[in-house]
Amino acid sequence: SRINRCDYLAFLGIDIGQEVEIFLERQDDGSTVKKAFMLQKNETAAPAVNETFYDYSVDKDSGVGIFTLRQCIFDKTYKTALKDFFTSVRDGGVHSVIVDLRGNPGGNSLGANEFLRYLPVESYQVGRSTVRFGPVIWENQPGRQKNQQAEHVFSGDVYVLTSTDSFSAAMDFATLLSDNGLCTVVGEIPGNMPSSYGDVLHFQTPNALLAFTVSYKYFMRPDESKSNLPLLPDVQISANDALEEALRLIHND
Repeated sequence: SRINRCDYLAFLGIDIGQEVEIFLERQDDGSTVKKAFMLQKNETAAPAVNETFYDYSVDKDSGVGIFTLRQCIFDKTYKTALKDFFTSVRDGGVHSVIVDLRGNPGGNSLGANEFLRYLPVESYQVGRSTVRFGPVIWENQPGRQKNQQAEHVFSGDVYVLTSTDSFSAAMDFATLLSDNGLCTVVGEIPGNMPSSYGDVLHFQTPNALLAFTVSYKYFMRPDESKSNLPLLPDVQISANDALEEALRLIHND
């Protein structure tokens, strides 16, 4: 859990039980405006009962399979879920797969590599990364990575749904497939840049005991020609309409 704004303000000696006054300076004439705000309570939405980090469905009649990933967790459960999903896809004669990453905050980026095992590519391009270990800088070079293909692969169309809050490893998932030309991205530009700093170290100052984080890695997307760009969906549309749009594209093909 993260320290909320109330904790920081209380540490500075501000009475958080009353309205907090702030002063805003106008750019045009330098005058100040005073505003007062009551702090809002931090409320965390309760997760749905027994909600897993994934689910999937296969519609044999429409030939569409949907795999929803709410968090990028790479473990035995995820690997088993993918295997079961693509088994159902094969048995159901599915021709199009939709991966729903909307609202996914990230996690472990290896989930994307596991997904690629079920696609018909012998290798795929990965980006480079720069990692700092104290005074040492470690460079991981870009290149082709051999795909450890599953026994049965899916040769149909892949669509990936994104939203502005598809973040970190979820954004990496979509970018890895997109930069390798393996999917059609439908939705909104994700919440962070594919080429950016990531992975953090945590530390605390010895006297004030303030907690900080700092990135120690820089990641470059697989297609370095797009390194200054966000992940631009092939079809930019509201995240709320992304699934409906993907289904429309599938049925119009």
